Amino acid sequence: MKVAAILLLVVATASAWPNFALNDQVEVPTAKKQQDVLRLLYKVNEPIRSAFKELKNAAENFNPAADLSHYTDGGKAVKKLLHEIEDHRVLEKHHYFSLFNNRHREEALLLFDVLIHSDDWNTAVANAAYFRERLNEGVFVYAIYVTVIHAKLADHIVLPPLYEITPHLFTNSEVINQAYSAKMTQTPGKFHMSFTGTKRNPEQRVAYFGEDIGLNVHHVTWHMDYPFWWKDSYGYHLDRKGELFFWVHHQLTVRFDSERLSNHLNLVDELYWDRPIVEGFAPHTTYKYGGEFPSRPDNVRFSDVDGVARIRDLIITESRIRDAIAHGYVTGHDGERIDIRNEHGIDVLGDVIESSEYSPNPEYYGQLHNLAHIILGRQGDPHGKFNMPPGVMEHFETATRDPAFFRLHKYMDNIFKEHKDSLPSYTAQDVEFPGVAVNTVVVSRLNHEPFTLTFDVTNNNGGDLFATFRVFLCPRHDANGILFTLNEGLHAGDNHVERKSSDASTTVPDIPSFHTLIEKADAAVASGSDLDLSEYTRSCGIPNRLLLPKGNTEGLDFALVVAVTDGSKDAAIEGLEKDEHGGTHAQCGIHGEVYPDKRPLGFPLDRQIPDERVLLKFPNIHKEVKQQDVLRLLNKVNEPIRTYFKDLKDASENFNPAADTSHYTDGGAAVKKLLKEIEDHKVLEKHHYFSLFNNRHREEALFLFEVLIHCDDWNTGIANAAYFRERLNEGVFVYAIYTAVIHAPIADHIVLPPLYEITPHLFTNSEIINEAYSAKMTQTPGKFHMSFTGTKRNPEQRVAYFGEDIGLNVHHVTWHMDYPFWWKDSYGYHLDRKGELFFWVHHQLTVRFDSERLSNHLNLVDELYWDRPIVEGFAPHTTYKYGGEFPSRPDNVRFSDVDGVARIRDLIITESRIRDAIAHGYVTGHDGERIDIRNEHGIDVLGDVIESSEYSPNPEYYGQLHNLAHIILGRQGDPRGKFNMPPGVMEHFETATRDPAFFRLHKYMDNIFKEHKDSLPPYTVQEVEFPGVNINSVGIKGELKTFFEDFEFDLTMAVDDTQDIKDVPISAIVSRLNHKPFTFTADVSNNNGEDVFATFRVFLCPRYDANGILFTLNEGLHAGDNHVERESSQASTTVPDIPSYNTLVQKADAAVESGSDLDLSEFSRGCGIPNRLLLPKGRPEGLEFALVIAVTDGSKDAAIEGLEKNERGGSHAQCGIHGEIYPDKRPLGFPLDRQIPDERALLKFHNVYKETVTIVFDDHHDDH
Repeated sequence: MKVAAILLLVVATASAWPNFALNDQVEVPTAKKQQDVLRLLYKVNEPIRSAFKELKNAAENFNPAADLSHYTDGGKAVKKLLHEIEDHRVLEKHHYFSLFNNRHREEALLLFDVLIHSDDWNTAVANAAYFRERLNEGVFVYAIYVTVIHAKLADHIVLPPLYEITPHLFTNSEVINQAYSAKMTQTPGKFHMSFTGTKRNPEQRVAYFGEDIGLNVHHVTWHMDYPFWWKDSYGYHLDRKGELFFWVHHQLTVRFDSERLSNHLNLVDELYWDRPIVEGFAPHTTYKYGGEFPSRPDNVRFSDVDGVARIRDLIITESRIRDAIAHGYVTGHDGERIDIRNEHGIDVLGDVIESSEYSPNPEYYGQLHNLAHIILGRQGDPHGKFNMPPGVMEHFETATRDPAFFRLHKYMDNIFKEHKDSLPSYTAQDVEFPGVAVNTVVVSRLNHEPFTLTFDVTNNNGGDLFATFRVFLCPRHDANGILFTLNEGLHAGDNHVERKSSDASTTVPDIPSFHTLIEKADAAVASGSDLDLSEYTRSCGIPNRLLLPKGNTEGLDFALVVAVTDGSKDAAIEGLEKDEHGGTHAQCGIHGEVYPDKRPLGFPLDRQIPDERVLLKFPNIHKEVKQQDVLRLLNKVNEPIRTYFKDLKDASENFNPAADTSHYTDGGAAVKKLLKEIEDHKVLEKHHYFSLFNNRHREEALFLFEVLIHCDDWNTGIANAAYFRERLNEGVFVYAIYTAVIHAPIADHIVLPPLYEITPHLFTNSEIINEAYSAKMTQTPGKFHMSFTGTKRNPEQRVAYFGEDIGLNVHHVTWHMDYPFWWKDSYGYHLDRKGELFFWVHHQLTVRFDSERLSNHLNLVDELYWDRPIVEGFAPHTTYKYGGEFPSRPDNVRFSDVDGVARIRDLIITESRIRDAIAHGYVTGHDGERIDIRNEHGIDVLGDVIESSEYSPNPEYYGQLHNLAHIILGRQGDPRGKFNMPPGVMEHFETATRDPAFFRLHKYMDNIFKEHKDSLPPYTVQEVEFPGVNINSVGIKGELKTFFEDFEFDLTMAVDDTQDIKDVPISAIVSRLNHKPFTFTADVSNNNGEDVFATFRVFLCPRYDANGILFTLNEGLHAGDNHVERESSQASTTVPDIPSYNTLVQKADAAVESGSDLDLSEFSRGCGIPNRLLLPKGRPEGLEFALVIAVTDGSKDAAIEGLEKNERGGSHAQCGIHGEIYPDKRPLGFPLDRQIPDERALLKFHNVYKETVTIVFDDHHDDH
């Protein structure tokens, strides 16, 4: 019985496999395999030709499930597919196929699973023939192609060009119709195919690239080489698949940009889910069965696609991915944190963004890439209302035809760039190749006829080395590069290396036509000879002919960047140095092996390449001489130091900053760095605008600041200042000097002159500047009256006196010098409560602006909205000293992204993260630590986060909301840099408050802070009350009366001259708000039987608004009744006017000459609201305000000793005390900074008092 059973098995097997060997013990020749594949792909929309007898026989008679021993999975896949066919569940023939359709893809993978698990060639081919006749044509073609690419059985087989197998996907419908006509009439024909669009469509200029059939094939083939559905159970791991997804699409995107530049088009903009798709597209292609591909008109707004996804889904998905980048880790499906802030992170991120099977958490991170393709493809019929077929974006073969493809991948590329920018720049050790020098690089020609790259390289290591030549071709003004790598052995000594353009490791030759391939295969099979098609076995790669961008007729400059790196460290596989300078491994890897280069794709240009950074430092004399030195340094900074300032002039010409580095507390590190920057001509030229918000400008200012802050004595400091004054940009110099004087211990007691006299262009209307120029040219003295911007037709002009007040402007810029966002404690001390002060100072400015608006019958300022127009336009009427007018902005401008700075969506996401932190009650530190903010210190952390300061615990995640917002608002006149306009007023702290949008921006931020404050519990009785202390009465001596007065300031520094020409008295006169002196009085009883120290917190609030203008007083209360008086000039928030530059010079010169003391202590702090702006303007008929006084326990309030003795003046409530902790422990604004559920509850405390006061504006002086 056993024998019989075996015989029956043999018989059954034999009858199931007619004309096929039972196994593959005899290897099938490559030529036969090639012939089989080509015959299977011949006219796939029709039955197999009877001339192909073996295939026809298999198609009709083969039983795929008869012998399951021929499958490596035991026949599991084939049984499943047969069951699907038996149940009539498969896609019918003559129906379109899209890989993005889940069911279509599932069927293609059912067949792929059968073929990949076939144990021998005959089994695979018989299955292919059998299922070809029973499955949809698109399903079949896709499965065959991916099987041939990945199955070991199919090694060395060349797949025919897809544009000949499925020509409808690559050919315009007009040409298809002509082919139909020729076939129907049996008339041979050759038809010229045009690119889509017309000359009226600018995108038509680059249609040759997106519609290039070779590029189309490259794109679809790469996605077959690295399919998103791949699982390692198919046989091997696709090494660095995610990184390659990023790199290949990055290369396509930057190449498209190069083509656009070649055709005088702007770089492609990214896609925005909340904006219209700017470019429409009419594909002019037709399905073989299924009608025209859908078209899309210009400016279509995104719609949700029924049954696929909503736009909000993609926005959320994007936000989660960008959150992961900001945090530096991806969360796996099991909650594991996967670090991505390393060179392997890009691989994980690529898998996440592509939505591949390798994604560690697809349920959370979604399907950004794939859903985006579908949504773009369906915008012609998002609700399926018209039963339209898939769009071009739903086929990898056709996707690049649509300009939206490149918008989509620019959008994704920018997400990848966020990750790359989060990584540290490469160090010298990362990039250098010791002993190897590139001497010359020569290109034979670049007209893309074939060209040759020639390298002369010296190897001084004394032995042979293996090197990687990384060659980038970059548009001159863009860091994106088109890359190909070469690998070469370098002998000791000089090496001459040549590589032809066809040797690039990214490109492939054109695949021979289907007919050429079948002729070669048929001939080889018939003759029994070998078939060598090894040159074409990889079809994944950019076509050779597309190695170079088009360029333009007049020539287009590109930068050719060559990096030679250590091949022994680069190589991930052995033998790469021998014969791997061709192929497409740089673009497509090597099948079934690790990617051959260990380095990140794009190394070393894949990360930020900042200019080198610098650390700097500067000595102690009598304060009179110091004051004189500083004033002389700041005299006419746009001109050389005067010869009569002999010491400074000598230092500027003869001092060697690096001669004795013992005079620097950092050993001279900073000064050497700055000298190197100057020597390398990397510093900003003179007579060019400076903006602190420009990263490179700020970097240079900090180079000099670090030199000065590290000087060990005054003489070293002043000599360095004089030396670098003549070699650095004027704006860089002024900023560094001001911040160094404010913060350096050796500069204590020095008074800085008013900035509006040192840099008058930033504070003075251009009309006045022009009058000053005219006066100087004619040597005629002049005093010129300056008006505020705008006209009476502009309601905002009513409050221009406040935003354009030069004292307020100086306060704002000085506060940001006292508490700069770039400050690090390594500079010498900690800026206590810096974040909270950022909140409080800008809150005070904002609510004060509201009070001015109420005084002028205007509504409270509304906050800024990123998705709404900027309601108020602004024309600054100010001019740079060098650089033209400040940009203006019309009314109702909608926000645009600012190239090279930020996108509006970045700010929205940043805001969302900050508000999430407030809602959660904690901020996440860069190391993942949870920092509790639901307490009285939380406002400090939040201020650092929102300002985007160096104190922010996680700037990578929480971004730069404040600083980027300033830049974006400043650039709205020229967001693309199209008109080469200088920075706007919002990009200078000196000028920012002139723009009404400044107050909208800070109302927006103030509301975020308010969310935090509202999340805190109201103050308890114990926190507010001061037992035993009662306020009996509060009064005002004098009138609360405001008026405008004329103020004159010097314009000498606005004009140019030489030291041989006498200065002409030139000044500007401006109206400014002031108030009559008044005195605050309070009668307070202290029933504690002993003296107590009290803090008087005085708020002035609009009657119907809780925002308050605050100043505090500190006072000792004796036992019993106390009468307290404070003059308006003693408020702890204000400063007097700083004397003019000329007055300061006269005082300093006189003190130095006489040897007497110079007492300018009253003016030593420039930070603070001007005394005269203590009160809002009010109205002629009077405007009521609530005066709220809270007397709190000074012994609990005081954070420093001795505050009660002499600290009732100064501006410490607004600006703190340099180098010390903030003097008041209480939250700024206490006790009105939190919710007050019921005002009556607050006023029941005996130590809290409310009085109504009226501020009257005296319009007798009103000439503004």
